[in-house]
Amino acid sequence: GGAVDPCVEFACSVVCDVTNKNEIPLRVDGKCCPVCNGDWLSAKQDIVNSEYNAKADLVCEVLEGVTVTAVKWVRSDTNEDVLKKKRLYSVSADGLTLTVLKVQHDELGNYKCIVTANGGAQLEAEIELDHPPPANLISPTKKTVKFAYGRDVKFFANKLGPQILKTQWTCNGVKITKSTPGYKLSFGGKKIQMRIRNANANNVGRCVLDVEGFGSNDKATFDLQGGPLVITAEPVENEIKCRANRRCFLKFSAKAVAGTKVFKLKRSNVKICEWINGAAKSCRKVAWRCKPPQFCLAISTDKTSEYVAVVTKLGVTKTSSPLKVTIA
Repeated sequence: GGAVDPCVEFACSVVCDVTNKNEIPLRVDGKCCPVCNGDWLSAKQDIVNSEYNAKADLVCEVLEGVTVTAVKWVRSDTNEDVLKKKRLYSVSADGLTLTVLKVQHDELGNYKCIVTANGGAQLEAEIELDHPPPANLISPTKKTVKFAYGRDVKFFANKLGPQILKTQWTCNGVKITKSTPGYKLSFGGKKIQMRIRNANANNVGRCVLDVEGFGSNDKATFDLQGGPLVITAEPVENEIKCRANRRCFLKFSAKAVAGTKVFKLKRSNVKICEWINGAAKSCRKVAWRCKPPQFCLAISTDKTSEYVAVVTKLGVTKTSSPLKVTIA
Protein backbone atom coordinates (compact mmCIF):
# COMPACT_ATOMS: atom_id res chain seq x y z
CA GLY A 1 0.00 0.00 0.00
CA GLY A 2 2.95 2.31 0.38
CA ALA A 3 4.97 4.04 -2.33
CA VAL A 4 7.38 1.73 -4.11
CA ASP A 5 10.84 2.89 -5.06
CA PRO A 6 10.95 2.19 -8.84
CA CYS A 7 14.69 1.67 -8.67
CA VAL A 8 14.68 -1.31 -6.33
CA GLU A 9 14.41 -3.76 -9.24
CA PHE A 10 17.68 -2.55 -10.74
CA ALA A 11 21.00 -4.04 -9.67
CA CYS A 12 23.42 -1.14 -9.97
CA SER A 13 27.13 -1.63 -9.78
CA VAL A 14 28.91 1.71 -9.73
CA VAL A 15 32.69 2.01 -9.37
CA CYS A 16 34.09 5.53 -9.28
CA ASP A 17 37.41 6.52 -10.85
CA VAL A 18 40.09 5.45 -8.40
CA THR A 19 42.36 8.24 -9.64
CA ASN A 20 40.01 10.75 -8.06
CA LYS A 21 39.58 9.72 -4.44
CA ASN A 22 37.20 12.61 -3.82
CA GLU A 23 34.46 11.13 -6.02
CA ILE A 24 31.73 9.15 -4.30
CA PRO A 25 28.65 7.41 -5.81
CA LEU A 26 25.51 9.48 -5.25
CA ARG A 27 22.04 8.90 -6.56
CA VAL A 28 20.77 11.74 -8.75
CA ASP A 29 17.12 12.63 -9.30
CA GLY A 30 15.74 10.91 -12.38
CA LYS A 31 18.36 8.17 -12.40
CA CYS A 32 18.03 4.86 -10.59
CA CYS A 33 21.74 4.12 -10.33
CA PRO A 34 24.18 6.36 -8.45
CA VAL A 35 26.64 8.48 -10.39
CA CYS A 36 30.12 9.52 -9.35
CA ASN A 37 30.18 13.00 -7.86
CA GLY A 38 33.35 14.89 -6.95
CA ASP A 39 31.60 18.12 -5.99
CA TRP A 40 29.57 17.09 -2.97
CA LEU A 41 30.86 19.79 -0.55
CA SER A 42 30.26 23.56 -0.70
CA ALA A 43 30.16 26.67 1.51
CA LYS A 44 26.70 28.02 2.26
CA GLN A 45 28.19 31.53 1.93
CA ASP A 46 31.61 32.27 0.46
CA ILE A 47 31.81 35.49 2.50
CA VAL A 48 30.23 36.00 5.92
CA ASN A 49 30.01 39.61 7.13
CA SER A 50 29.78 40.19 10.88
CA GLU A 51 29.79 43.11 13.27
CA TYR A 52 32.45 43.23 15.96
CA ASN A 53 31.64 41.50 19.27
CA ALA A 54 28.87 39.48 17.58
CA LYS A 55 28.60 35.75 16.85
CA ALA A 56 29.17 34.48 13.31
CA ASP A 57 28.30 31.08 11.80
CA LEU A 58 30.43 29.60 9.02
CA VAL A 59 28.49 26.76 7.39
CA CYS A 60 29.58 23.98 5.03
CA GLU A 61 26.98 21.87 3.23
CA VAL A 62 27.07 18.37 1.72
CA LEU A 63 24.78 16.81 -0.84
CA GLU A 64 22.02 14.46 0.21
CA GLY A 65 23.26 10.91 0.60
CA VAL A 66 26.76 11.84 1.76
CA THR A 67 27.82 10.20 4.99
CA VAL A 68 30.21 12.51 6.83
CA THR A 69 32.81 10.69 8.89
CA ALA A 70 35.09 13.57 9.96
CA VAL A 71 35.25 17.38 9.81
CA LYS A 72 38.20 19.64 10.58
CA TRP A 73 38.19 23.46 10.62
CA VAL A 74 41.48 25.30 10.02
CA ARG A 75 42.69 28.83 9.25
CA SER A 76 43.56 29.01 5.56
CA ASP A 77 46.80 30.94 6.01
CA THR A 78 48.31 28.82 8.80
CA ASN A 79 46.39 25.50 8.65
CA GLU A 80 45.97 25.88 12.40
CA ASP A 81 43.18 23.81 13.94
CA VAL A 82 40.81 26.49 15.22
CA LEU A 83 39.14 24.22 17.77
CA LYS A 84 42.31 24.34 19.83
CA LYS A 85 41.00 27.75 20.91
CA LYS A 86 37.73 26.64 22.45
CA ARG A 87 37.12 29.99 24.12
CA LEU A 88 36.90 31.58 20.67
CA TYR A 89 35.07 28.92 18.66
CA SER A 90 32.46 26.17 18.91
CA VAL A 91 31.24 23.58 16.40
CA SER A 92 27.86 21.98 15.72
CA ALA A 93 27.08 18.31 16.40
CA ASP A 94 27.57 17.33 12.75
CA GLY A 95 30.77 19.41 12.58
CA LEU A 96 29.63 21.38 9.53
CA THR A 97 28.95 24.69 11.33
CA LEU A 98 31.76 26.65 12.97
CA THR A 99 30.62 29.45 15.30
CA VAL A 100 32.95 32.35 16.05
CA LEU A 101 31.80 33.30 19.54
CA LYS A 102 32.96 36.93 19.52
CA VAL A 103 34.21 38.46 16.30
CA GLN A 104 37.32 40.62 16.71
CA HIS A 105 39.93 41.77 14.23
CA ASP A 106 42.15 38.73 14.84
CA GLU A 107 39.30 36.37 13.90
CA LEU A 108 38.77 37.95 10.49
CA GLY A 109 40.14 36.06 7.50
CA ASN A 110 39.70 32.80 5.60
CA TYR A 111 38.70 29.43 7.08
CA LYS A 112 38.56 25.96 5.54
CA CYS A 113 36.32 23.07 6.47
CA ILE A 114 37.96 19.77 5.52
CA VAL A 115 35.32 17.04 5.27
CA THR A 116 35.89 13.29 5.03
CA ALA A 117 32.97 11.23 3.72
CA ASN A 118 31.97 7.83 2.21
CA GLY A 119 34.95 5.55 1.80
CA GLY A 120 37.52 8.14 2.81
CA ALA A 121 36.79 10.72 0.10
CA GLN A 122 37.87 14.18 1.22
CA LEU A 123 37.02 17.71 0.05
CA GLU A 124 37.50 21.18 1.49
CA ALA A 125 35.57 24.43 1.19
CA GLU A 126 36.79 27.94 2.03
CA ILE A 127 34.80 30.70 3.74
CA GLU A 128 35.92 34.27 4.40
CA LEU A 129 34.90 36.05 7.62
CA ASP A 130 34.85 39.80 7.11
CA HIS A 131 33.74 42.96 8.86
CA PRO A 132 32.19 45.68 6.69
CA PRO A 133 33.88 49.02 7.52
CA PRO A 134 31.57 51.61 9.10
CA ALA A 135 30.73 54.81 7.28
CA ASN A 136 32.64 56.83 9.89
CA LEU A 137 35.29 55.90 12.45
CA ILE A 138 35.28 59.19 14.38
CA SER A 139 33.05 62.19 14.98
CA PRO A 140 34.46 65.61 15.96
CA THR A 141 32.71 67.25 18.92
CA LYS A 142 32.99 70.66 17.27
CA LYS A 143 34.61 71.91 14.09
CA THR A 144 35.50 75.42 15.31
CA VAL A 145 37.61 75.73 18.46
CA LYS A 146 38.00 79.16 20.09
CA PHE A 147 40.68 79.74 22.69
CA ALA A 148 42.25 82.54 24.73
CA TYR A 149 45.93 83.26 24.31
CA GLY A 150 48.10 81.99 27.11
CA ARG A 151 45.66 79.29 28.20
CA ASP A 152 45.43 75.57 27.48
CA VAL A 153 42.97 74.51 24.82
CA LYS A 154 41.72 70.97 24.25
CA PHE A 155 39.48 69.38 21.65
CA PHE A 156 38.68 65.81 20.69
CA ALA A 157 36.80 63.41 18.43
CA ASN A 158 34.58 60.60 19.64
CA LYS A 159 35.46 57.06 18.53
CA LEU A 160 32.55 55.31 16.82
CA GLY A 161 33.98 51.79 17.17
CA PRO A 162 36.85 49.71 18.53
CA GLN A 163 38.44 49.20 15.14
CA ILE A 164 40.87 52.18 15.08
CA LEU A 165 44.46 51.06 14.52
CA LYS A 166 46.42 54.29 13.97
CA THR A 167 46.00 58.04 14.54
CA GLN A 168 47.91 61.05 13.26
CA TRP A 169 47.43 64.72 14.22
CA THR A 170 48.61 67.45 11.85
CA CYS A 171 48.41 71.15 12.74
CA ASN A 172 49.08 73.81 10.11
CA GLY A 173 50.92 71.25 7.99
CA VAL A 174 53.15 69.97 10.84
CA LYS A 175 52.76 66.40 12.13
CA ILE A 176 52.22 66.31 15.89
CA THR A 177 53.48 63.40 18.01
CA LYS A 178 53.61 62.68 21.73
CA SER A 179 57.12 64.16 21.81
CA THR A 180 56.16 67.47 20.14
CA PRO A 181 56.72 70.29 22.70
CA GLY A 182 53.57 72.10 23.81
CA TYR A 183 51.17 69.30 22.91
CA LYS A 184 49.62 66.43 24.85
CA LEU A 185 47.85 63.61 23.01
CA SER A 186 45.57 60.97 24.52
CA PHE A 187 43.78 57.98 23.04
CA GLY A 188 41.86 56.50 25.96
CA GLY A 189 38.24 55.52 26.41
CA LYS A 190 35.90 56.85 23.77
CA LYS A 191 37.93 59.96 22.89
CA ILE A 192 40.96 60.89 20.79
CA GLN A 193 42.07 64.17 22.37
CA MET A 194 44.63 66.90 21.81
CA ARG A 195 45.64 69.51 24.38
CA ILE A 196 47.73 72.56 23.42
CA ARG A 197 49.51 74.11 26.37
CA ASN A 198 49.68 77.92 26.62
CA ALA A 199 48.10 78.34 23.18
CA ASN A 200 49.29 81.33 21.19
CA ALA A 201 48.86 83.00 17.82
CA ASN A 202 51.02 80.34 16.16
CA ASN A 203 48.32 77.80 16.99
CA VAL A 204 45.65 79.66 15.05
CA GLY A 205 44.78 77.70 11.93
CA ARG A 206 43.70 74.14 11.26
CA CYS A 207 44.35 70.81 12.98
CA VAL A 208 43.46 67.55 11.22
CA LEU A 209 43.03 64.15 12.87
CA ASP A 210 43.58 61.22 10.47
CA VAL A 211 42.64 57.72 11.66
CA GLU A 212 43.21 54.33 10.09
CA GLY A 213 40.86 51.43 10.78
CA PHE A 214 40.37 47.88 9.58
CA GLY A 215 39.98 48.45 5.85
CA SER A 216 38.89 52.11 6.10
CA ASN A 217 40.17 55.59 6.92
CA ASP A 218 38.53 58.71 8.31
CA LYS A 219 39.46 62.26 9.31
CA ALA A 220 38.20 65.13 11.44
CA THR A 221 39.09 68.80 10.91
CA PHE A 222 39.26 71.47 13.61
CA ASP A 223 39.56 75.19 12.85
CA LEU A 224 41.35 77.00 15.70
CA GLN A 225 40.55 80.63 16.40
CA GLY A 226 42.59 82.49 19.02
CA GLY A 227 41.19 85.12 21.33
CA PRO A 228 42.48 88.69 20.84
CA LEU A 229 45.80 89.61 22.44
CA VAL A 230 46.35 93.36 22.48
CA ILE A 231 49.93 94.59 22.74
CA THR A 232 50.68 98.29 23.21
CA ALA A 233 54.21 99.64 22.77
CA GLU A 234 55.12 103.31 22.67
CA PRO A 235 58.14 105.50 23.43
CA VAL A 236 57.94 107.32 26.77
CA GLU A 237 58.87 110.46 24.85
CA ASN A 238 58.57 110.95 21.13
CA GLU A 239 61.90 112.78 20.87
CA ILE A 240 64.97 113.06 23.09
CA LYS A 241 68.24 114.99 22.82
CA CYS A 242 71.55 113.29 23.46
CA ARG A 243 75.14 114.52 23.56
CA ALA A 244 77.36 113.13 20.83
CA ASN A 245 79.04 109.85 21.70
CA ARG A 246 77.77 109.96 25.25
CA ARG A 247 75.50 107.42 26.89
CA CYS A 248 71.84 108.07 26.19
CA PHE A 249 68.82 106.07 27.42
CA LEU A 250 65.97 104.99 25.17
CA LYS A 251 62.75 104.31 27.10
CA PHE A 252 59.66 102.51 25.90
CA SER A 253 56.52 101.31 27.68
CA ALA A 254 54.81 98.07 26.71
CA LYS A 255 51.83 95.96 27.84
CA ALA A 256 50.12 92.76 26.67
CA VAL A 257 46.45 92.19 27.56
CA ALA A 258 43.94 89.46 26.58
CA GLY A 259 40.48 90.26 27.90
CA THR A 260 40.92 90.98 31.60
CA LYS A 261 44.24 89.13 31.86
CA VAL A 262 47.43 91.20 31.83
CA PHE A 263 50.51 89.24 30.81
CA LYS A 264 53.87 89.97 32.36
CA LEU A 265 56.41 91.00 29.77
CA LYS A 266 60.01 89.91 30.24
CA ARG A 267 63.16 91.39 28.77
CA SER A 268 63.21 88.49 26.32
CA ASN A 269 59.89 89.75 24.90
CA VAL A 270 61.25 93.17 23.91
CA LYS A 271 63.91 94.29 21.46
CA ILE A 272 64.88 97.87 20.63
CA CYS A 273 65.84 98.40 17.01
CA GLU A 274 67.06 101.21 14.79
CA TRP A 275 64.30 102.42 12.45
CA ILE A 276 65.68 102.78 8.95
CA ASN A 277 63.53 103.37 5.86
CA GLY A 278 60.42 101.98 7.57
CA ALA A 279 62.06 98.78 8.83
CA ALA A 280 63.54 97.65 12.15
CA LYS A 281 67.31 97.07 11.82
CA SER A 282 70.17 96.19 14.16
CA CYS A 283 67.87 94.97 16.94
CA ARG A 284 69.29 94.57 20.42
CA LYS A 285 67.95 92.92 23.52
CA VAL A 286 66.84 95.15 26.35
CA ALA A 287 69.74 95.39 28.82
CA TRP A 288 67.58 95.89 31.88
CA ARG A 289 64.10 96.88 32.86
CA CYS A 290 63.31 100.41 33.92
CA LYS A 291 60.38 101.37 36.08
CA PRO A 292 57.57 98.92 35.07
CA PRO A 293 56.14 98.77 32.48
CA GLN A 294 59.12 100.52 30.86
CA PHE A 295 62.02 98.94 28.95
CA CYS A 296 65.30 100.77 28.45
CA LEU A 297 68.41 100.57 26.28
CA ALA A 298 71.57 102.64 26.59
CA ILE A 299 73.10 103.83 23.31
CA SER A 300 75.95 106.05 22.22
CA THR A 301 75.67 107.86 18.89
CA ASP A 302 76.82 110.99 17.07
CA LYS A 303 74.03 111.20 14.53
CA THR A 304 70.32 111.86 14.50
CA SER A 305 68.39 108.59 14.28
CA GLU A 306 65.12 106.83 15.13
CA TYR A 307 64.44 103.74 17.26
CA VAL A 308 61.45 101.47 17.84
CA ALA A 309 60.53 98.77 20.34
CA VAL A 310 59.48 95.39 18.89
CA VAL A 311 57.40 93.40 21.38
CA THR A 312 56.56 89.70 20.86
CA LYS A 313 54.26 87.69 23.13
CA LEU A 314 52.39 84.44 22.45
CA GLY A 315 53.14 84.66 18.75
CA VAL A 316 51.81 88.24 18.42
CA THR A 317 54.26 91.01 17.47
CA LYS A 318 53.80 94.75 17.89
CA THR A 319 56.14 97.51 16.72
CA SER A 320 56.00 100.87 18.51
CA SER A 321 56.01 104.27 16.87
CA PRO A 322 59.55 105.69 16.40
CA LEU A 323 61.51 107.53 19.08
CA LYS A 324 63.62 110.26 17.48
CA VAL A 325 67.10 110.87 18.85
CA THR A 326 68.76 114.21 17.99
CA ILE A 327 72.27 115.36 18.84
CA ALA A 328 72.45 118.36 21.15
